[in-house]
Amino acid sequence: MLIGRSSTRYQSSGFTLIEVLVSMVVFALLMILVSLAFQQSALLWKRQQGTFSENLSLQKIAFQVVDAIEQAIPYKKAQMIESGFGQITKNKLFFSGQSRSLKIYSANGVFYDEPVLLTISCEESPNGSMALLITEQTEFSGKEKSKIWLTELEQCQFDYFAEPVDFRPEEQRFVPLPKQWFSEFHGKQFGYFPEVVRLNYRRFSDDVNQPNNQLVVALPVNFRLRFSLLEDDLGL
Repeated sequence: MLIGRSSTRYQSSGFTLIEVLVSMVVFALLMILVSLAFQQSALLWKRQQGTFSENLSLQKIAFQVVDAIEQAIPYKKAQMIESGFGQITKNKLFFSGQSRSLKIYSANGVFYDEPVLLTISCEESPNGSMALLITEQTEFSGKEKSKIWLTELEQCQFDYFAEPVDFRPEEQRFVPLPKQWFSEFHGKQFGYFPEVVRLNYRRFSDDVNQPNNQLVVALPVNFRLRFSLLEDDLGL
């Protein structure tokens, strides 16, 4: 009796060298993509943290600027004036408001906790943009400090809201005129403070469909007195 031998064929269940190499390449590419994504996320997080911190710093300065303008004092600047009795010293209310700058005396500054001469000005940069500069000079200690508040501005302008008056000598009284916005406002000319100071500005990065940024400050009512007009016209 012949017993036939049946040959059993074994199939290999392992991976070939090429499959292993392809898998390693794919895994390496995935690791590179994950690493790049993580780096981008980290950079974005740092950038956002920096922007957030910068916004907080700018907002803090904005609050300090508002507080300093609200504490504007009716500083009367001495001037020598010729009269029939020779030279006499006459005081004037100091408030210099122009379209690109504001200069006032404040009881408490942005940088110094003492009376200062505060100047906020829109300065042109070499690249064609504008920057908002804050400068303070202390009245007693003689210190001075300047700091750039906002940069890369496309627009920067001050406006002043006030009620102009017309003095009538024959009636010895002031006649109020309709309130309006002025592009310039000087204490020497008007003899009193404006009711509101408004700063309009726009960054190059701002959305064109959004209105300009505004910083609006109302001055105290008791400082809107007509010192110079009373002195000049009534002889006080």
